[in-house]
Amino acid sequence: MSPEHAALVIEKICPLIASGEASLLLGAGFSYKNKTPTGELPTGEGLRNMLLAACSQVPRPSTTLRDAYAYAGRHLPNLSEYLTNVFTVDRVEPWQERIFQYVWTRIYTTNIDNVLNVGYERTRKAGKNAADFTILNYQDKGLVSQTLGSIPVITIHGTILKHEQGFIFSNTEYGAASSRKILDWHNDLAARMIAGGLIVIGNQLDESDFDTHLAARISEYGEATSLARNWIVMPDPDPIKMDNYIAAGYTVIDATAKEFFELVYANVKPKTIGEHLAEKVPTSSRFLRSQQSMIWFKEAFNPVVDELAKAKAEKGIFKHFITGTHPRWFFIEHEAHAETPKIRNLTYHISAMMKEGKDGYGILNVIGPSGSGKTTGIRAALRNLVNNYPYIYEYDSENGLNVDYLIRITRNFTEKAIIVFYNAASFYYSINALAAAMDEGDIENPFLLFILEERTNVYRKNRHHLADSAEKAQEFEFGKVSIGDAKAIAQRLQAHGLVFEGFSELSLDKQAGRILDSERGYRGDLLSTLFSLTTHENFENKLFKEYHSIGDEQARSVLDVVAIMNTLGFSVPINYLSGFLDMDQKLVTQYLNSDLSDLAVPLPPRQHVACRHRVVADFYFKSCIAHGGRLDAVIGILEFLSRQFEIEDIRFHPLAYEMYKNIISFTFLYGKFFPYETRVADTEATYHEAQRFYGRDGIFWLQFGLYYKEVGQLDNAIDCFRTGISHFDSFQTQHSLGSTLLEKYIIEGVQDHSLYDEGLKILEQERVRRGPIDPYPTTTLCRQLGKIIQLDPNNTAAVKAFKTSLNYGLEHFRDDEKFAKILRSSIVRKMTATLEGEQ
Repeated sequence: MSPEHAALVIEKICPLIASGEASLLLGAGFSYKNKTPTGELPTGEGLRNMLLAACSQVPRPSTTLRDAYAYAGRHLPNLSEYLTNVFTVDRVEPWQERIFQYVWTRIYTTNIDNVLNVGYERTRKAGKNAADFTILNYQDKGLVSQTLGSIPVITIHGTILKHEQGFIFSNTEYGAASSRKILDWHNDLAARMIAGGLIVIGNQLDESDFDTHLAARISEYGEATSLARNWIVMPDPDPIKMDNYIAAGYTVIDATAKEFFELVYANVKPKTIGEHLAEKVPTSSRFLRSQQSMIWFKEAFNPVVDELAKAKAEKGIFKHFITGTHPRWFFIEHEAHAETPKIRNLTYHISAMMKEGKDGYGILNVIGPSGSGKTTGIRAALRNLVNNYPYIYEYDSENGLNVDYLIRITRNFTEKAIIVFYNAASFYYSINALAAAMDEGDIENPFLLFILEERTNVYRKNRHHLADSAEKAQEFEFGKVSIGDAKAIAQRLQAHGLVFEGFSELSLDKQAGRILDSERGYRGDLLSTLFSLTTHENFENKLFKEYHSIGDEQARSVLDVVAIMNTLGFSVPINYLSGFLDMDQKLVTQYLNSDLSDLAVPLPPRQHVACRHRVVADFYFKSCIAHGGRLDAVIGILEFLSRQFEIEDIRFHPLAYEMYKNIISFTFLYGKFFPYETRVADTEATYHEAQRFYGRDGIFWLQFGLYYKEVGQLDNAIDCFRTGISHFDSFQTQHSLGSTLLEKYIIEGVQDHSLYDEGLKILEQERVRRGPIDPYPTTTLCRQLGKIIQLDPNNTAAVKAFKTSLNYGLEHFRDDEKFAKILRSSIVRKMTATLEGEQ
């Protein structure tokens, strides 16, 4: 290795490995000299020659490994047994074992030998492994249950240990692998190529499952110079290929695998996952014994101090923040935002909670409409506080929230800390369970503050899931813009050097007044307000034009999926986009960098794709996509998501499950997505197809049942609800079953009393179980019993049940909007008068 290349390894690659943020892609150059029963592990050319020799053939100059493998598959008896002898080792070199003494985000290999298996097993038995590693084959699903709490090692061309699943050598195998299932891990690798931080060892990147993705880097960055974020290590690289690698964003290191790793080992001390986390997390030594929880925490949470450090080194144009984009840490660190009184008040509020909290936990719900500045405010406040409270973490995980791991970790914190969840409603139940566990625990850990960001209407609808922690929860609302906020915004516009005709020449007070007037028109949407003020163009008209300016139908399909997921609260991993659409990831990336540039953008640190703001996604969906959805599109999304988790993984709420839960929703499919004229047939067809993937999921059957209830097929609805309860006994499904039984009883003329008895029993049990925290069972009972009494005034049992439910509601839910509506109904007014008379 030359001194120049050695310096590159030490200065650029070693720090990445030392931080545990690098991924590996290993090829034949990593293990080709290891000994097997038939000799050394062959190179690609050597395997070609061996396969043909076994078939009494010799290679021609144009014969490739793929050609030889395909030929041997037809002419060599017991090819799998032959390959097993060729690729099985019983020992490995010390330098190969040592890679498992380091933390990686992923390890991929195109090799089919068992070198990594032997190396990991020897390292593990010696007690030197840095973390738990899980070795997966290319056909294995990337499931939460298999990867949560461990580092995946993926054999993307197959493994000799699972030879019955086949290998990928020839174009025939690549064709077979084009099924979405097999390409999931290949798309995962391609996504990491695009995101950066990948070290390729002994692999020439010319396999057809990912070589096409190299060009995506060129389309994103142009001819790469200092922007290279990946590395490729190989001895004596071909000059033409080397130039192509550099153009694709790779730095080429001329070295063997052994030379490279021995240089790394000489400059980077092995660190366990516990030692990595000890630098980021305030924890006791007991915590360091739990490898799985540490690996999970490292993947799931981004330390704010690290995000600010990365943002400080980033370059860009600050004024883009004002004209509408996601509040990335880059803009916060460089103070592109206006430091409004509202942000200062939020800072004081968080600071006060942290100062006053001695132990236990607190919850701060930060709420407001889309575009009101919640995320900007939270991040600006955290930046203001991070010097005093350095242990601040933002949740950002595809694998989900493991409550047991989080309990284990937070119980061992030794300093006060803050954990932030954005779009938090999906996690209310888990956070509530965590809070309950902390209340029950006998360990007085330092104060932990949960900051939960959510839209106001979603928060109001779901806050009952935080019932056990309600006493320790506070609210901070980003409501209407104040005159002080408006002045701060106007001053920030001036500071950015932005001049707008008809606005900038006004006095500060008049500029603030103009902002306030416009903001009222946009109902608290500050993003739309600023765009319209500063461009003299209606924000919604501008969005409508830019959406319909996309001429390529496939490019628009990419934007549609991004907008749909974004309006549901998710940014999308690029490999998910490829899987949803069954579209080559290179093509997806090309669209993102050309037709969709600035419309769908990658968000750091994981480079997940979203519209430039959720307000933009909401408009695209409501005005351009809703009630125009295609059946094949939604089936493609659901099929891909079904491979990313198992039913047993649902308790972790992984990203794929949360996406699925929103897409499969009857409200989304029937109420928003499909055209009015076909939505009955399209929604039923979706559920019909989806039961192949989700037939064991209670949520699926709940939504299928709600569809049948909406279209009046009550018997089918009841059947779906009963099926759902058999898989998962949720209160939502029980409620739907009880309500539908009573509705069927009413529609059929209050004749079948078995329907009444069962429906009433279910809802009354639910009311008792949910207690005073949830008015839903009580309002349903009052509404349905009121209808029954109107049809059958002599039903004394129904009258008695109605009185009981009404009294319970009057005691606990007088202020609830839905219960108040029931109180205003004629039957309830009459019954209330009767009750008051009896008193």
